[in-house]
Amino acid sequence: MTEEQNWHNEAAQLLTQFSSSSVRMYSTFDFGRQKNFGCISVIVPHNTANALLLNIRKNLQPGLIAFTGTT
Repeated sequence: MTEEQNWHNEAAQLLTQFSSSSVRMYSTFDFGRQKNFGCISVIVPHNTANALLLNIRKNLQPGLIAFTGTT
């Protein structure tokens, strides 16, 4: 497994563990019209996003970041 596949898998496991949403192996930008396959993402309710973000950040391996986007 390559280093890139490894971080994708580890981050996806964290997102699966802490959210009840489907993990997407990309993020979107340009108002959802374009995809970035160098990222992974989930769509969660607004009222749970900050708590999820804090849990994910506590468990990420060094060198990775987590953030919330907008709708």
